[in-house]
Amino acid sequence: MNSYHTKNYLNNTQKLNLNYSYVMKISELHKLSFGIGLGLIRRLYRDSNWNYLTYYEGGGVDFSINIGIAYRYKNLKLGASGINMIEPKFGDKAAKHESSRTQYRAFNALLDYKFRLYPNLQISPKFQITRQRLSTTVQMGITATMHDVFWIGVSKIDLYFPDYALMAGFRLWGKFNVGYAYDHYSNSWGPWSKGSHEAYLTFTVD
Repeated sequence: MNSYHTKNYLNNTQKLNLNYSYVMKISELHKLSFGIGLGLIRRLYRDSNWNYLTYYEGGGVDFSINIGIAYRYKNLKLGASGINMIEPKFGDKAAKHESSRTQYRAFNALLDYKFRLYPNLQISPKFQITRQRLSTTVQMGITATMHDVFWIGVSKIDLYFPDYALMAGFRLWGKFNVGYAYDHYSNSWGPWSKGSHEAYLTFTVD
């Protein structure tokens, strides 16, 4: 179960996701996993004067569903996922009417590799391609995990623009993950957002 809170100049978003994954052990070195997730998303948008709109004027509760598959060989992970989301169309018109809502779909392909530099330091570079609406973005990042508890990371959000993300977090009792991320946007979001702050809490049940 994941809980997110994201805030930037453009909107204020709260997310609650419930995910389930099943891991199939093919052999000692090969594993295949399948996942599905359901989400509730509540957004408040700003109008042209940068004022937050009311609940019905510029937001509401939206729904999302995502499915994914991943293959792991030792420390190498290859994954693919898709998400379908119902969300309000951007603008100052009331979002409570059905005609003001739209479907949003995105597809992701991920490459992840983990290796240890030292017994208590693990490095994980990542490469991801995202296809959404009419655009395709390529992301690259790296995460360092210390003592299997604390982690920090940096990510290039889009190779075509000077956008980046910084993140940090820690794990509690092997079940809870608490984290924070800051996304900095420049040319790609321009006048709408100079960056966003995201805090999240994840709880895992085996």
